[in-house]
Amino acid sequence: MSKISYAGYRFPPVIIQQAVWLYARFTLSFRDVEDLLAERGIMVSYETVRRWVRYFGPTIAADLRRRRPKPHSAWHLDEVFNRGAVRSTQMAQSFGSKMDGISDDAKVASLISDLDGTARQLDCDILAEEKRTLVSDPNDIKYPPLARSLRTRRDNLRATISTLELKAGVPAIRSAA
Repeated sequence: MSKISYAGYRFPPVIIQQAVWLYARFTLSFRDVEDLLAERGIMVSYETVRRWVRYFGPTIAADLRRRRPKPHSAWHLDEVFNRGAVRSTQMAQSFGSKMDGISDDAKVASLISDLDGTARQLDCDILAEEKRTLVSDPNDIKYPPLARSLRTRRDNLRATISTLELKAGVPAIRSAA
């Protein structure tokens, strides 16, 4: 940080900087910062925190901005999300160690039951969104995009359940929706 004079202040510079940082970084109120400092044994009034933020805040913020890394022309990807890999991992986990010793039919029935529960939850979410917007016709131009997305997810899930039922020869477990 650039040189800030803390002469004449009762508290050490580290505490003042921490209070200002807490206020600015987490959009807390002065009283919240006062409470956080009190939990750490530092008795300070919210009015003192307000004065610190008013006096030291702009300087501390400028120093933090100056220290922030500058953007480069090259970008590096931290993580890659592969939806297909996630689905296959979830399927493998559902058939995995928690069900060792159980027959394959029971595993498939359990998986279908879990997927059916998720589909029913999606039905409830769709109804709630339709009720919130007062539009229940999917062909209506005002039909909410969230409900449309949830319907697509639910329909895909139902297709997956049907495929699993056909492949496994398990009777339909679904309730009428």
